[in-house]
Amino acid sequence: MYYMSMDDVLTSKANQIYLWLLDEFHAGRIGVAERLPSENELCVRFAVSRPQARLALARLAHEGRIRTIRGKGTYRLDSDRNGNKDIAVVLPNLDSYIYPEIVSSASTTLRQRGYQALFDCSDSDPQTELHILERLLERKPAGIIISPLQEVPGGGSKSLQLLKQIRLAGTALLLLDNVLGETAFSSIVMDDYGAGIAAANFLISRGHARVAVCWSPGHAPFNVRAKGFLDEAARQLGAEGERQRDGRREWWLESRGELRTGDWGKAIEGFFSMQQRPTAIFCVNDLLALSVRDTARSLGIQIPQDLSLIGFDDSPIARIPEIGLTSFVYPSGLIGKKAANLLVDSIEAGPPASRNSVVMESVLTERTTVASPPD
Repeated sequence: MYYMSMDDVLTSKANQIYLWLLDEFHAGRIGVAERLPSENELCVRFAVSRPQARLALARLAHEGRIRTIRGKGTYRLDSDRNGNKDIAVVLPNLDSYIYPEIVSSASTTLRQRGYQALFDCSDSDPQTELHILERLLERKPAGIIISPLQEVPGGGSKSLQLLKQIRLAGTALLLLDNVLGETAFSSIVMDDYGAGIAAANFLISRGHARVAVCWSPGHAPFNVRAKGFLDEAARQLGAEGERQRDGRREWWLESRGELRTGDWGKAIEGFFSMQQRPTAIFCVNDLLALSVRDTARSLGIQIPQDLSLIGFDDSPIARIPEIGLTSFVYPSGLIGKKAANLLVDSIEAGPPASRNSVVMESVLTERTTVASPPD
């Protein structure tokens, strides 16, 4: 004679509930993102106690078919999408000093949450970015984290329409360092405009009246940082200043003058040879700041005695005591971790996924490259 243990009874009852719910899913009677019957309703329908109902739901949750939201109920997930554990991370490049930390922290976080990271880079080329996204549209990963390119300051992105198609196809998206003028994408950005304002305030408060900003196009934060700086400089120093452009960077000056075009080094040399050269420069990243520093030093211009300098990113090079670059912090490790968690949360919540937008403040780390202007 065979006797069923209490565990066997529980498993048997739970299995009935489990199989019934699977049948409801397959028949479409409980659709994706729809709420399941409550534990009480399942107990009444199958004449069971709560442990049996909870055991069935726990099995479905383990398989990635449902998700319980406290205070709201249990909802069906898209099992096909939930079974795909690939997350694509698309960055402008993988050798810049900020991106390795993003890659490392995002990869670790995704792995801890049961996902696999796939990394690719656009080499800062919009056409390459399009090709990458076209392949991802076909592959249909569970989610994509991307730092999209933006060639024209204030303009759009060639990838915008393709990103919308990917989102409509059911792939979760999160943008880094750019919102593309959209409100539908989740994003993590720095308060770049505020950082530009803070840089102008910091230099002007030290007595600088001839200040400049150095930037290059293609990366949205550069444009926004430069605009914040220029707007604040114009507000405080007056409208008699002049914005001058040679196609790659923009300067704010107290008085008029010619900016010679040409390659980067020659353009800086020509600018520094002007009678009314700036006494302080804000560079939108540390690489540009180091280029300005090297060119200035080659011309006998001392930092900070003759020229004050601020960068952005607080890179490892900026922290070298011999350089001591005053720079805004870009917390790349924290951003990679936060991006991975936000995207996975969105995937596991199931449709309709809520939009998450995070704006992070960047703090200025003062070192030795800023001083009062020379007499």
